[in-house]
Amino acid sequence: MSFYVNKDSENIDAVHALLDFYFSDEMLDLYFSTYGANGPSCIKGYELPDSVCNAVRVDMQAYFDEGKNTPALEYVSPIKGTTCEQLTTAVGLGQMSGEEAAAAYDEDCKKSAVQLGYEWE
Repeated sequence: MSFYVNKDSENIDAVHALLDFYFSDEMLDLYFSTYGANGPSCIKGYELPDSVCNAVRVDMQAYFDEGKNTPALEYVSPIKGTTCEQLTTAVGLGQMSGEEAAAAYDEDCKKSAVQLGYEWE
């Protein structure tokens, strides 16, 4: 989730107040009690409620707390293979191995890089 606000807005103070409330413990408690949580809390100092499953509240949260996480590839690189969904489906169905899918994805990324004007060795 992202919030984008024009830095020249006439209501910038109201936007800051809204965001302060939105990320307050009170609002987060309301959000999680209404929608639940399907991922770790990325807000320092906020403890997820006990109703969140242990796989999220304990196991996943530990990786975030220790800084052992990174954004997904699609947020880091403009180079993306276009067949990832088909390849993961093929692996899931047993039509190809993970190694075969990884090699095919590498080739797909190479084509994407060339189309974007990047040199590939």
